[in-house]
This record gives sequence, structure tokens and C-alpha cells, in this order.
Amino acid sequence: MRLFTLSLLIAVACSKSKAPPAAGSAESPKPAEPAPPPIVPPGLGAQVAPPAAVDGYRTIAPQRMRHSSVRGDFRVYRTSAGIVSSWKSLLSARSLDGKQLWKKEDQGRAVAVSPDGSKIVTNNDGGELLILDAKTGAPSGAATVLGGRGDAKHEGVWVSAFAWMPDGKRILALDSTHIYVVGADGAVQKELPVKCNGDCFFTSAVALSNDEVLICNGSGSSGQVLKVKIADGSAVASLEYDAHDLDLSADHSVVLVDGSNEVTLIDVATLKPRWTAPLPGFKGVKMKADAEGYTQWKTMPKLGPDGKYVAVNDAAGRLWLLDAKDGSPVIAYPTEVVDFVEDVMWLDGGTLVALDNPGHVVKIAGTPPKAAWSEMEGPESVEWDNP
Repeated sequence: MRLFTLSLLIAVACSKSKAPPAAGSAESPKPAEPAPPPIVPPGLGAQVAPPAAVDGYRTIAPQRMRHSSVRGDFRVYRTSAGIVSSWKSLLSARSLDGKQLWKKEDQGRAVAVSPDGSKIVTNNDGGELLILDAKTGAPSGAATVLGGRGDAKHEGVWVSAFAWMPDGKRILALDSTHIYVVGADGAVQKELPVKCNGDCFFTSAVALSNDEVLICNGSGSSGQVLKVKIADGSAVASLEYDAHDLDLSADHSVVLVDGSNEVTLIDVATLKPRWTAPLPGFKGVKMKADAEGYTQWKTMPKLGPDGKYVAVNDAAGRLWLLDAKDGSPVIAYPTEVVDFVEDVMWLDGGTLVALDNPGHVVKIAGTPPKAAWSEMEGPESVEWDNP
């Protein structure tokens, strides 16, 4: 018994005196990989699992959908007073707590908000152009006319997009083949003779400075993103790209471009893509009663204020969040929260406001998120597709 005890003590002592394995040796345990942090998407307040991969078209029961072929229709914008939504023939403004500020009929074909958020430029199909106070909706002066049904001087011009210069003194007005410089009073100053690769089909613009702008020429195989001088309309740089909508980062270093079935982040200084990513989700929406036809949504990508995420609709109207580093999909917002999205806007890094096709303004925030304003915003006069 004593011998056994002694042997055991010797064995234990030898074990204790054994040198530890060198760091990094085969015997050294590897540190556990840290678990990735849970994804808590802006506006949802709780973790959401990524959706399953999908392909083809989203098929739904027949239902009525609002319709417009104008890219400026069905949009939502931030103002110094809150938000304003445009519905082709109605502007509706609210404070951030949902209080109705004002409504204006027969305006909203195209809209842009001044850099300080205090003014709104808007027009209608008749070509009437107004500068409105964002808080009251009151016009700053009489309407001017640019294109539309009431302008014999600019026959065939139908302005569908605006862009303010940073100093708030000038505005760009675009139709598919024309670009005009307009004063802050709405008066037309001049037309810019911008040249394109092949045919021009201008869809949107953003101002880089008081002297230069980026313009989308979405004319298919000859499409471009153009960096243009306001002085004479000359292009100082271009990128061949079938572009439709632009969203400029707050520091003007990058711009998001809505391409055909893809989203691209472009370096403003060089006009070179940093990444291009295919749109996630379905390719469009089909009604069950219509086996052949389908509808595609405008994707309207928007870069988050912290540069972390991109909010974008897929071609079937579902709202997604992409990683701004590479465009990879992060999550799709639950369709019971918001669906058939026409436009989206960031209020801050954790809150979004979406405009849906049925005609609601949905503030996506909180747990659970909910529609902040339940009344119908869009006018019944807007054209509907029949199911």
C-alpha cells in the first residue's frame, strides 16, 4: 500500500513538472472562433433570419396595382418639416410624428427637395412648375411653365426629374432628351447641350457641387453615367452603364446606381465601380390569371446615413437590406411589415420610411414595426392596373 502511494505521488510530481507545449504547437488548443454578431436590421428591433433563395417570378392572387410609367412618381422625401410623398397628381406632407401638414392636388409628377430641406420643386403633366414651402405647402410665387401640355415653346418636353444645386440657387430639370437649368424662382435659364453615346434617355441627376452634376443616361446598351459641367453641358468623365437612378452619399465620395437587374456602387472621383451586385429576390410579379405578363418594380436603392447598409426593392417590390461593403444581401423585410414598395427613405441609421403601392406611408421602426400612418395617401385618380 505504501509503495503504491509513493509511486502515485512520483507520477503526479512528474506530470506537474512537465513543460507546457510551446504556443502554436499541435498540442496547444486553438482559440474558439467568435460567433458572428446577430443581424438586427434597421427598423425591426430584433434579429431576422435571411430569407431562402428564390428564383423566377413572384406569383400572387389577382389584385389592383397603382400604375405609372414616370420615374418621378410614387416617391418619398425628407424635408426640414418632416416628409413629403409624391403620387403623380398629389403631394402629401407630414411631420415626423405623422401629423398632416398639407396636401396639394395636381402636383407631384417630379419632385426634389432643396439642400436645406425648406423648399420643394414640383411640376405636373400640364408643365406647371412650382416652388413650395416645405412646412406650409404655400408657393413662393406664380407657377412657371416648362414642357407638358401647356408649353408650345418646349413642345414634346415632359420633365420627370429635378436636382437642386448645393447653394439652393439653381435646379436641374430633366426629361428623357433635355436638361434645363432653372432658377430658384422656377424661371428657365438655359438648356444644357449634353452629348451621349448614341441616343440620350435621361432619367435622374444629383449635384456634386455648384459646378458639376452626375446624370443618368439609361438608354440600354449605350447607357452612361455622365459627370457634366453646369457652365456648358460638357462631360468631363463618363462610365458606360445602363443607369436609371442615383443616390449620392452624404460626403459625395460614392454614388449608388440602379442598373438593369443590379445595383452598383461607383467612386465619384474616378467613376469606376467599387462593386456590382445582382438584385436579390424575384424577377417580377405575375398575377395568377395572367400567365404571360408580369410587372417589375423600380428598385430605388438608398445608401444608409452611416454607410453600412443599402435599402433596395427587388423587382417584385420586396424591401431588402444589402451590405454596403460588397452589395451582398443581408435580409429581406417581412412582407407583413411592408410589401410592394415603390420607394424608401432613411430617417436615420435605424429608421426607414417606405411608400407602398396600395398607397400607404409606412414608418419601419420599433418592435414590432408598424405603419405609422394608416390612412391612404395616394389619390384614387391615379391609374390602376386591372387584375
